[in-house]
Amino acid sequence: MGPDSDIGVDFIKMKNIQVSEYDMFDQSQIQSQKIAYQDIEYCMANTGKSVSYSEHRKIDLQTSLSETKNLDWTYLDNGISIINNKTDDCVFFRRIDSDKWYVDTPIQLPKFDGFFWATYADESTVEAILKQFFAECDWFCVTHWFEAPDLFEQVDYIESGSLRK
Repeated sequence: MGPDSDIGVDFIKMKNIQVSEYDMFDQSQIQSQKIAYQDIEYCMANTGKSVSYSEHRKIDLQTSLSETKNLDWTYLDNGISIINNKTDDCVFFRRIDSDKWYVDTPIQLPKFDGFFWATYADESTVEAILKQFFAECDWFCVTHWFEAPDLFEQVDYIESGSLRK
């Protein structure tokens, strides 16, 4: 590119137009744009309501907060999986008591081999994970995780201290 090139000038003009139309430091604008283009689906099992993975039902943050709060912990197979198709993130929540949750996410390095990162959490931690998940921020750092066996193992087995650190 020579000194007579107008490419730099055009780029600066274009950049100035973008900056004037879009404030890079306006977090609400950034958040609303992220949410507008999210491709997040869920499946769920609860008393009186189930959503199959094959339905590819979309979910937003408010609905996910509501659905998790309404999980019936007395229903043995309750749970909700939330999948971000854009980032390939997946998180599963099972309510095991009024304010006790089992949460896991697949370990996929370099490929999924049947193990999960798992944790026990209270409702405020579940909410924090969901908010970070939907903001497409680092939601994994919200709590401490342990390597756990396959999702379909009994939660009691994991709760008895069989989590590997």
